[in-house]
Amino acid sequence: SFAEAFLTEAGEVSLPSPTFLVFDKVLQKASVHGQIPLYALENRDDSLFTLVWYLPLGLRHDKWLPLLMRYYEVVGPQGMGLTAFKRRLFALGGRLRFSASEDEAYVEVEGLVENLPAIVSLVDSLLRRPEADEKAWAFLRENTLKNRADAKKTPQAIQGMAISFGLYGPDHPRKHIPTEAELKQMTAQELARRASSLWRYPWELYYDGPGGSGIAPTLEKALPKPAAWQAPPAPRSFSMQETPAKKLYFVHFPMVRADLTWIHRSVAYRPDLYPVVSYFTEYFGGGMSSVVFQQIREAKGLAYSAGAFFASPGRPDLHHYFLARVSTQADKALEAWRAMETLIDSVEVVPALAEVARQSLAAQLATERPRHEEIFYSFWGARRLGLPRERRADLWEALPSLKAEDLVRFHQAYLQHKPRLLLVMGDRNRIPLEAFRQAGLDVEEITLEALFGY
Repeated sequence: SFAEAFLTEAGEVSLPSPTFLVFDKVLQKASVHGQIPLYALENRDDSLFTLVWYLPLGLRHDKWLPLLMRYYEVVGPQGMGLTAFKRRLFALGGRLRFSASEDEAYVEVEGLVENLPAIVSLVDSLLRRPEADEKAWAFLRENTLKNRADAKKTPQAIQGMAISFGLYGPDHPRKHIPTEAELKQMTAQELARRASSLWRYPWELYYDGPGGSGIAPTLEKALPKPAAWQAPPAPRSFSMQETPAKKLYFVHFPMVRADLTWIHRSVAYRPDLYPVVSYFTEYFGGGMSSVVFQQIREAKGLAYSAGAFFASPGRPDLHHYFLARVSTQADKALEAWRAMETLIDSVEVVPALAEVARQSLAAQLATERPRHEEIFYSFWGARRLGLPRERRADLWEALPSLKAEDLVRFHQAYLQHKPRLLLVMGDRNRIPLEAFRQAGLDVEEITLEALFGY
């Protein structure tokens, strides 16, 4: 069989030793001006550096924050302008990018270490004193509104919003954005003021380059000492809703196929579940050898694509959750739903295939090597969860003792016969919604306006 052949071959392959990050050992720590924490990696390979301004504030703290980061991309510092700023940064060999998410925002610059003081000083002038440019803001505003309109015509974007709606309910995080009226009332002067005000709150520096934490004195010369930190705004809390049973949310979109998504909100965050959650996902829905792919797509021919996973949250205030997806022909939607429902409630755990999943996880863990800049991202994620190291290490340590019986127990405790919400996206003239009602589901159509908030 495939499983036996895989295990025979796997037994003949020697895996490299895995590498896991223990952050206190990997990251050097210092401070700049005795106030700004500096976390550093020493790069001895070349003369390039990466410096990150890290702000532990995100969309949940300020719904304008992603737009503030994008505003930085279209203006220069006061008195310089965007064209002159870009020309100067290019001449210094610097590259700049901005990012914002639910929980954090950061500014990352790369360049030659010999030009670090000039590059850092230049970027700092933009962050603290961005130009109030009405023309640039008008361009950004119109582009934002166009992107919003385009998102409502894109199946992937609609699907993402529907999943957020399914997990959190009508007041979900992805709707937490400025309204069109607020965008039109906002001025470039106010936007520039808000952007510069971000740096009144506690922020951190992350450096990857020659000298490691010894770069601190150089940074002190390039960066002014901040005023005393102000208390950051409290994050808005978005709670995952308890999963309603026998509920179907339908989203109309004119297309030939039907996209079905199953959601179950599970227990509140438990760090001890991470190893078995990862093991179950690998076995049940993790790839082409998984149960979902083999049964729904290969054996029954009911799907263009199929997959499933059990997720561990990225913050301790959230829940674990289960999500499965099937893309099928519209006229096969009911049959695909029934097949997946049966599969979810009666997972057959085959010991040989469970061992394939375990060996596959071991191979992934043994061969993954974080690139330098990824160490920072891993640190931020682990810190949010209060972990001193990558949680992949917990999985590695648990793998030798994980067995097929653990999959059975996990399935019975956390998934079997649990309430599941069904999201269906497709053409209302093609999807057999009445048949779903007759099968006992409470069908409710959700408009795009309800999903997106505009």
